[in-house]
Amino acid sequence: TMEQEQWTNNFGHLKHEFKFDIDEAIIGLPGTGKTYTLQKEVMQDLVDLGYSLSNVAVSTFTNSMADEFQERAEEEFAVYSSLDWFGSTHSLCAKLLYRHKTGNDMNVVNFREKEKFCNEYNYRFNKNAEFDDSNTADVELGNALFDMRNLCINSLKNPVDDWKWAYRQIKPDVKVNRKVVKQFNKNFEKWKEENDCITFIDMIKKCLDEELIPPVSVL
Repeated sequence: TMEQEQWTNNFGHLKHEFKFDIDEAIIGLPGTGKTYTLQKEVMQDLVDLGYSLSNVAVSTFTNSMADEFQERAEEEFAVYSSLDWFGSTHSLCAKLLYRHKTGNDMNVVNFREKEKFCNEYNYRFNKNAEFDDSNTADVELGNALFDMRNLCINSLKNPVDDWKWAYRQIKPDVKVNRKVVKQFNKNFEKWKEENDCITFIDMIKKCLDEELIPPVSVL
């Protein structure tokens, strides 16, 4: 999260900034309508203020949630125009990079690229573990090292210095030490550069560094 001053400096040309009181929260069990309420309240406020929802960017954690926002806009507010800037954080970053001609040759790292890297550097990797949330698929060393790296970066921690913290969080059934973690991260950075690859986290950082934002009035 950026500080308010940095936000204003970077995105001050946006017409409005919406704030919610910190003592307001939507709490409930799964299926009780938290997302529905959030969608309806926020979009209703925007419509009441005279905004076209096609001139609004909505960033979510997942593509499915973005789809839900778009479906709600169509059902509740009869919006059938382009909602190009409704999407997950990663998909919006990809659109921004392509739009500004800085992502035309992007090769985003997915499980296939992870597998290629692990094969090249002799890390055991199980691609099935990338899709199995039930923990029934065997997690190999490559899977565990990628999970630890991503967890550290997403938590604003150092992938090498804070590897023990990540290991305790993930609890993989493989043995890891600092030397292995350090070499893995060094190899991966080198491999990304050699293969013109970019991770989802790299995309977000690139958008922030280049101050890229959607061409909308409300973000």
